[in-house]
Amino acid sequence: MIPEPLLLLVVSCAPSLLAVVDMFRFRSTTWERAGQNRPLWIALALLMSCLGPALYVTGPRLVLRRTVREMRAEARVRPVQA
Repeated sequence: MIPEPLLLLVVSCAPSLLAVVDMFRFRSTTWERAGQNRPLWIALALLMSCLGPALYVTGPRLVLRRTVREMRAEARVRPVQA
């Protein structure tokens, strides 16, 4: 079984890496005729592939910490009603 962080990394990075590989199928003249900049698209694809794991690692923890703090503060202010 693949560990969850590794699986997330594969799922989030594989499509963008496949997109980069797909970009190299076309000649540079094809990119020039289309008015596109291949190095820019490659950089954007790699940057976006890193964004998914980064949000997974940092996002939920920041949100959960704040939520737990708020819940504890509310519990201190008002008593639990049964």
